[in-house]
Amino acid sequence: MLPSLLFGIAVFFGLLGLYYGVHYSRERRQFDIRVAELGADPETRALVRRSALLQVGDRIDRTRWARKMKPRLAGADLRITPSEWLAALVALAGVLYLAAQIAFQTPWYVNTAFMLLGMALLPRTFLKSRRNHYLLCFEAQMPEGATLVSNSLRAGLTVPQAFNEIAKKMEAPASPEFGRLSREVRLGTPTDRAMMRMLERLPSDELRLMFTTIIIQRRAGGNLVHALQVMSEAISARFKLKDEVQTMTAESRFTGLILVIMPLITLVLINRMMPGSVSDFLSAPIGWVIALLFGGFIGLAFYLIQRVSTIRV
Repeated sequence: MLPSLLFGIAVFFGLLGLYYGVHYSRERRQFDIRVAELGADPETRALVRRSALLQVGDRIDRTRWARKMKPRLAGADLRITPSEWLAALVALAGVLYLAAQIAFQTPWYVNTAFMLLGMALLPRTFLKSRRNHYLLCFEAQMPEGATLVSNSLRAGLTVPQAFNEIAKKMEAPASPEFGRLSREVRLGTPTDRAMMRMLERLPSDELRLMFTTIIIQRRAGGNLVHALQVMSEAISARFKLKDEVQTMTAESRFTGLILVIMPLITLVLINRMMPGSVSDFLSAPIGWVIALLFGGFIGLAFYLIQRVSTIRV
């Protein structure tokens, strides 16, 4: 128990220092840029000192892992740097280790296995959930966006100007995404290429439908305003159907979550009523076999329930 307690204290204070260090790194960088813009000489710029902790955070943000992580964080609508995400992962590892120690009173290798399993599942699940939520919020704005583009074209504006109207008049997440598209077009990127790049960032079926309609009508000709109006009505009807499907499958989806949570709660209660029972159970090889089979069957059941309850509209 004492080694786990010391480990938890060390992780807490280490993460606390890392958090405050990375939190102020942005302000320091902005100050450095401002000093450089004012034309300060090198001696004056050298007075802006940086701690070793901030330098470590900056080096982490320049690694290959950080370059791969930035698009994933941006796609999940997380306005943090890769070094801050790494600090959160370290904090999560410490929390999982201490949670296993407090709940089950198991040896350190069992706590480590529990920690590694949680680290393999929770961050990926969290990012995927945030990503899906961001896409759902964006897709919910697509009927209004298509109507706004149609009205802008009817008023005599061009397609890029219509996208700029979305950026001005709608809320997030549609506003920043279409604002980025408008900036790319103003900087010289062809409109079709800018739309394809936006589709790469946001793989939305509704957005693909709107962009495909615009591209086909621009190249082949036709009444683009009428096509966008019809598409807006179709997207609205599709969302109503999606809401009905989500309501009908809510019970099965929550059943899958309860299937995962209830065994853990049961183990905690049993270990509280009979202290050391989980540790004694895992001390024998047959206990590990049963635990692995039990966890595998629970994971398989959760996967099957989610697959059955996921209906694409």
